[in-house]
Order: sequence, then C-alpha cells, then structure tokens
Amino acid sequence: MNFLFWNINKKNTSFLFDKISILIQNEHIDVCMLAELDQADTAKLLHIINSRNGNSYKIVQCLVWKKIVIISKKNIDISTYDESGKRIGAFKIKSDIFEKEVLLFPIHFYDKKNYDSTEQNERIEKIKKFIDDTESRHGESNLSIVCGDFNLNPFETPMIKTKGMHAVMEKDIAKKGERIVDGDAYKFFYNPMWGFYGDNGKGNVSGTYFLQRSLNVELFWHLLDQVLIRKGLIDYFEDSQLDIITTIDGNSLLNRNGSINNKDFSDHLPLKFRINI
Repeated sequence: MNFLFWNINKKNTSFLFDKISILIQNEHIDVCMLAELDQADTAKLLHIINSRNGNSYKIVQCLVWKKIVIISKKNIDISTYDESGKRIGAFKIKSDIFEKEVLLFPIHFYDKKNYDSTEQNERIEKIKKFIDDTESRHGESNLSIVCGDFNLNPFETPMIKTKGMHAVMEKDIAKKGERIVDGDAYKFFYNPMWGFYGDNGKGNVSGTYFLQRSLNVELFWHLLDQVLIRKGLIDYFEDSQLDIITTIDGNSLLNRNGSINNKDFSDHLPLKFRINI
C-alpha cells in the first residue's frame, strides 16, 4: 500500500491541486494525507483527483477531527477510529496480509514558531499517551503507523525520549519491541527518516523543510515530516520506496539555489512510502 503525506501550507490553488492529482497518479498512491488543506476545498480537490484517476478516490469521512484530510482509493477499507486527539487522529485500515486492522495515526504537531522546545517537549507526552491508549483499546500495539508533520527533527528530545515518540534509527533495536528504564517498559518506534541526512543519504535532499537564517547555528535542511512504524511492520516496509518528492511530472519543487519553491508549491516537500499490508 502506497502512502503520501504533504503539508500544503494552505496553498489551496487549482495549480497545486492538479499537481497533487498527478503525484497520486504517478506514484500509485492508495492513501493520501494532506495537512493545512482548507476544508471548503476538499470537494474541489477530490473532483480534480477523480477526473485524472477514473473516479476511484474518496474522502475518508470524519465527524470532528479536521486537522488532516485523508483521501484514499475507494477499495481501501479505511475508517476513523478515534477523533478525540487535538493534533493527532487514529484511523484503522483493514489488512488482508495480517487479517487484522493496522492503525494509522496522522499527526500535525505544534510548530516551533508558537511553541518553544520546552513546550514541544511537554506536549509530546500527551500525543504519546493518545497513541498508547488507542493501541491498548484496539488490542494490537505492534501494527501502528504514525505519519505527518512533527515540526521536529528525528534527533530532537520529543522524538527520542521514552515518554515521547521513542523512535530509533535502527531496525534491530526497534525489533526488540521495548526497553526498560527505571523499572518501566517503553515501546519503540522505528524511524527510517534518519537515512536522508547528508550527501550520502537517501534521495535528492536532506529534509522536507528548508530554512536559512543569519544565525550562528543553522541546519538548513530539517526533517519535519516523518513516518514511524511499530516493530510488526518493519519487515513489510519497503526501504526503496521511501522518498522525499522533489519533482512532479517534470516540475521541480526546488528553486535553482536548492531551496524549496514555496511560491508555487508548499514550504514543505511531500513524503511517500510503501508498506505491504
């Protein structure tokens, strides 16, 4: 199953909607998650997608949670599971391979502009509790996907601490399932996004967001948009299909200087991945 996540930065234009429809078609996307899409424009976008893709997509309906719009193929059995989270939701996808439901948690976490690192560090714990509680109620805690705009890099404390996402860079560590700290057990997530860092990393860029300021310490590329998976999905995750998209139908999403073209597109780059479920 092919997934796509893109924070489109409220660029609700026909031009961008057309590019999204092309991207969905070219990458054979089954489940598309879009952040900062104006709810009033979802029907317009769906019409453009279906005009290009043979009327084969649907909006996954939510009663309350509107943070991220999910568009999926009509033949995908996906539905809302818990809409009580403010910045994170829970959806269930029926898996023929596992003969049970996989949980999908789209997330759009608090941004650094309005919430400093200390505040982010505090608020991640409520996000993690939502995930843990939802997995417990669902009865399956090893088949979860968390994907979206974390507004954090993989190495930042909320992403790696035990009471945060507890997401590690190596499969062998994540496959251990959990570790004990001070007598308490904490489950791992596997975070494959670490592989994009540096010139020798995956893909054409080292992040999904570019920022250049006149500061003494600057990373330039930030991996704010990420996918995390529980241990039960690691062997079903296709490493070769994980990518940060930089071109759509021959149109580059980057400027000539290598930064992101946020005039025509978003200030984030889209993320795609495949999990055989």
